[in-house]
Amino acid sequence: MNGSLHVGLAALGAAIAVGLIGMKASDAVGRNPVASTKILVQSILAIAFAEAIVFYALFLVKYGSPRASVQNLSGARVVGEDHDCFAVAGRAE
Repeated sequence: MNGSLHVGLAALGAAIAVGLIGMKASDAVGRNPVASTKILVQSILAIAFAEAIVFYALFLVKYGSPRASVQNLSGARVVGEDHDCFAVAGRAE
């Protein structure tokens, strides 16, 4: 699957959030039509943040592989999958 489940769950969460935001925004405009512009701006921002979750998930699936090499605080590249026993590249330990 390679991250498909993560992206699917993020998309499902974003879709539910967008639906709830739209429902509550239309509810608020129905109660107070004078504030419709403020409600529209706030709901558009909230929808944009909810949709950004999907892009974060896509980015993490694409570039956030747990097998990718990382760099520790001393600057040495650390490779390996097991976090308890890292092999430091360039040094024999």
